[in-house]
Amino acid sequence: MAKEVKNITAAERVLTIYTKNFNVLDKREQEIIEKYYGFGSYSRHTLEEIAVELKMTRERVRQIKYDSIQKLNKVNKTK
Repeated sequence: MAKEVKNITAAERVLTIYTKNFNVLDKREQEIIEKYYGFGSYSRHTLEEIAVELKMTRERVRQIKYDSIQKLNKVNKTK
């Protein structure tokens, strides 16, 4: 149960930062973040599901997700 609360908090934090700074991400990065966390009109998707849809490897999707979150955090800290 504690792990679920931590995940919800992390997703909420990403959502807050994302909604303020989504314009720093390109369209592919936005789509991956939105699908992974279930933002906007998307339901939550696994890395594997996203990879299949975007015709790339699961590992590449994970790397883009990680880099996108790093980019969002960096922009958020400079504001």
